[in-house]
Amino acid sequence: MKELIIAKRYANAAVLNIKEENYSAMIEEAKRLSKIFDEDEKVYSFFKSKVVSTNAKLDFLNQLLPDSEFKDFWDSFFLLLSSKNRLMIFSLVIC
Repeated sequence: MKELIIAKRYANAAVLNIKEENYSAMIEEAKRLSKIFDEDEKVYSFFKSKVVSTNAKLDFLNQLLPDSEFKDFWDSFFLLLSSKNRLMIFSLVIC
């Protein structure tokens, strides 16, 4: 339950950092990422792993969304979660 509350806070902060005219495109990208996490347990486990470096996870994230118009946002957001030791809630935040 605590993780869900924290995830909602990060999601709200993320929305505040997106221009209003970009909401729809951002939501679509978040849905694509969420679907990947939900459908592929290996991807979820990869991001959850403490053995895999943050840089490797970031590189993989960029491979998941190669055509992203929000690459800088996703990179910054991912690094923020990583620096706060909250990568395990990444999939909750993007849902």
